[in-house]
Parts: sequence; structure tokens; C-alpha cells
Amino acid sequence: MSYLDDWYAVVARNVGGGSNKRFFHEGYGDMVAASKLYEHVIGTVTSGEATSGLRGLKWGELERSAPGVFSGCLGPGARLTPTFREASFESPAAAYLPTPSKQGKFLFVWKEATDGSPPPNPKRIAIHLPTTGDQYYWYRKQIALDLLKHDIASCILMFPYYGPRKPETQYAHVLPSVAAFITQIAAGVMESAGIAQWADTEFPNANVVFTGVSLGGSVASVGALVAAACIENGETCVGVAPIVATSSATSFLTGVLHNRIAWDVLEKAPGDCADTLTEVLREDTCDETVSEKVTLTKENGEPLNATETKLAATMECLSLPKIVRLMSSRRQALGHAPGPPKLGAVTQVSAVNDRFLGKHQGELFGTLRAACLGDENAEKREIAGGHISTLLPSKRGEVIVPAIVSVFTKLDLNQKHTVTRTSAPACAEE
Repeated sequence: MSYLDDWYAVVARNVGGGSNKRFFHEGYGDMVAASKLYEHVIGTVTSGEATSGLRGLKWGELERSAPGVFSGCLGPGARLTPTFREASFESPAAAYLPTPSKQGKFLFVWKEATDGSPPPNPKRIAIHLPTTGDQYYWYRKQIALDLLKHDIASCILMFPYYGPRKPETQYAHVLPSVAAFITQIAAGVMESAGIAQWADTEFPNANVVFTGVSLGGSVASVGALVAAACIENGETCVGVAPIVATSSATSFLTGVLHNRIAWDVLEKAPGDCADTLTEVLREDTCDETVSEKVTLTKENGEPLNATETKLAATMECLSLPKIVRLMSSRRQALGHAPGPPKLGAVTQVSAVNDRFLGKHQGELFGTLRAACLGDENAEKREIAGGHISTLLPSKRGEVIVPAIVSVFTKLDLNQKHTVTRTSAPACAEE
């Protein structure tokens, strides 16, 4: 059903040029602050130290679903009912976020028995990151309900700049500046890694899998690496399941989303507006001709113009290969083992006719496989259709849930060969 991608491309072309419904309609924004947050994320993984975690964690009321909505077995004669509880916390990136975004939020989805017996501690916890525009919990909540059948609890993060965390002047999910986009991604990485640390402390023997569709899958890939660096034995208990995700935010400007960007505004930006970020990226001295480098063009094959090339160079900070190289070089300089933090397992899902991501899906898998404990623990699944069709309800049970479950299965097998942890890791302590 790649025709849905074609339909979106037509809609995107008809959004007015001066409209606040276009991404980056305020230009580059405060790139100095965005650069500082980005460097903080890289520094967290470099040192192997924890993020600031979930400070000020507060829980809302526990909500229970009607028993008839979902049923299964905790034991003989026991019926299950899903439970939902929202948590709020001080974002570890609060200093860089607008006021409405400073307080983070996530929804914890688990289950309890209707016979009054206490709920078991989950041994499998999925951390769900949102696709572009998924401002609330509903879509990922449906995935979480399906995962309950596999004894998987879920933490569903509400992104900065989304839902009640959105600045009043922002239209829907459309980020006003390049800096806001980089800040949203970097903050999302820090917050999701903080949730993983909370889960590791609260449920010490549980495996954690980061997952998300599209943008969510890309952020999940980075978040998983940060968590693996900060959690003891992270390589055996942290995995990732990116669904139709990209290795680079440059897909955002070369695919069908190209027409949703305010190019006329970006064209007027000062030439040195992204220099502070460029300085951080210069630390990566890898000869990229040795690696698989994706040549950037527009979807129709045309080369990028000067404005597009400048944005692409700025967006390179969100390239997973770039992030991994920065992580690796800094960690090695501090005496850590060569290479990035290790992931226990990976299952990536790619759509054959995806008009949003193009060539970057292959680059994503190559990078994740290299960061995995072994090639046998890294798997790529290809499905028919396009990008948007993967979001349809039918794909939830056919594609998304099986991919997430497969990562947990691999992690479970890995843990059979390790000593079970008996205490919370030191790096999760404050």
C-alpha cells in the first residue's frame, strides 16, 4: 500500500509557503543551546555514567481496563485486566526545553489479576518512542495492549513539544526551528534512557527493549545505546526494535517530507548559525569513504541546492553512524573497550517501497548490527508496502508486535548464559 506515501506527498506539496504548518518556519533557532544538549548526550555515553534519571518522579491514579477488554492467564482460574498509570518527572534535559516541556510524562502499561492477587513484576519492558505527530498515548497504547499477551509491560513516553508538553504558539506537532527539532530528539533520548534506568532499578532482572515507528524507531536506536552504556550488563538486557526507521535525520529533507519544510526561511539564515554544532561534529575524524556513505539527493534524484546542503550538514548530528563514531572515539580515549556500547539484540523492520526513508534503512541496520553482541542476534525483516501503511491497525499484529517479541526472545536466550543480577546497578543510583 505504498499509494498512501504517494497521497501524503501530494498533501505536503499543498501546504502554504509562509504557513506555521511548515517545519522550521522560524529558521534555525537557538543552535548554541541545542549544541550543548547534543554534546551532553554524547558525553553521557562516553563516560558510561548514568543520565540524571527520573528526578521528581510522581505517579497518577491507577486506571484499570474493563475485564472483558483483555483476558489471559496469570495462573489457574485467574483473569487479567490491563492497568494504566501515568508518571511525571523532571526531564534530564529540562534546562534546554521550553517551560511546558520541562516536565516529562510517560504511561506505564501492565496488568493485574481480577481475583485480587498482587500483580507480578514484569520481566520484559518495552519503551515506546513516538512517530512524527504521535502526540499522545493512544496509538502506542494499542501496541502495548497486544504486548501484554506476551507478558511485556510498556512505558510510553510523551515527547517534548508534544501534547501538553507543547508550547502554546506551536501548531500541532510542527516544530518551529531546526534547534527545536534537535532538542526534541536529544531530550527524547535522555528521557527514554532515564526510563530504562528507572525500570532497571525497579525491576532488576527485567530485559528492556526500545521501539518505535519511523521517527520513534530512529530515536529508540540511539536511546538503546545510551541505556546500554549506563546499565550494568546492558549488552545482555537492552535491545531495540526500530520499525520503518532511518539512520539519519537527513531522510527528513530528502524524502516526501521535503515539501513540509520552510526552505524560503532557511535560505535567509546567517551562514554561521550552526557553527557551534559543527565544532562538535569535527571530533569525528573517521574517513567516511571507508564506510557505507549514503549520497544525498532529493527523492527524484536531483542534487541538493546550497540551502538544502547546509541543513543536511546540520542534521548530520542526528546520523546514527556519526553518533556511534563520536561515542566510540571518546570512549576509547577514556580507556573503555573499543567501539560503541553493545546491544543484546536487534530486529529492524523495513518497508520495500518506503518513500520517506529511501537508502538510509540499510545504513541503519548495518550500524545496529555492528553494535550488537553478535550477527546472530541482529535481524532485518522486510515487508511489502510503504511507510504510512505500516501504521495501519492490521500491521500492528502482523509486523510490529512480532518484531518486538523477537528481540525479547533473543535477550532471554542471551541471559541464560549470564549470571542473574541480584542488585540494582551502581550507575543507576543518584
